[in-house]
Amino acid sequence: GKDSSGVLNLRWFELAPPVDPASYSLHARVQAENVLASNGVQTSSIVSSFDRKDFMLYDDVWFGSAGETTKIRLRFAKKGRRKTKMEVRLDGVHGKVIGSFTPWMTDKRSWSTYVEGTFDIDGTIEGLHKLVFYGTKSRGIMNIDWFELAGSPRSAIFVPQL
Repeated sequence: GKDSSGVLNLRWFELAPPVDPASYSLHARVQAENVLASNGVQTSSIVSSFDRKDFMLYDDVWFGSAGETTKIRLRFAKKGRRKTKMEVRLDGVHGKVIGSFTPWMTDKRSWSTYVEGTFDIDGTIEGLHKLVFYGTKSRGIMNIDWFELAGSPRSAIFVPQL
């Protein structure tokens, strides 16, 4: 209050213009190496050396309206049978976990055999966010080439002609 100390401890703040949805593409492909920030990984034309407690943070990821984005699709490679896991977090390394992915072995001896995988995320997320891929289990989680947000395919409703 007015006559006490320690009312506000503010590190930083940012004023930003309103988000214009027309400025963003829904479900655009993101090259994995185009990180805003990372820890522990190597980035060149892919993300590699992704281990437990490593992360990649991506800025300006557009989820659209609630329900439009329900999955993440990615192209990855994984050597060997070790059980690994990646969490997807919203707006920071300590943010809300909105999904997780357990990659499968794509090759016994090589990190360069890529496949595509898809996994579910919280479909209630909407708008513009930071997205974090965080390694939670073991080392050698996977290499990542690209990812994209995705929606669930809408079911076609068949109406018979009478």
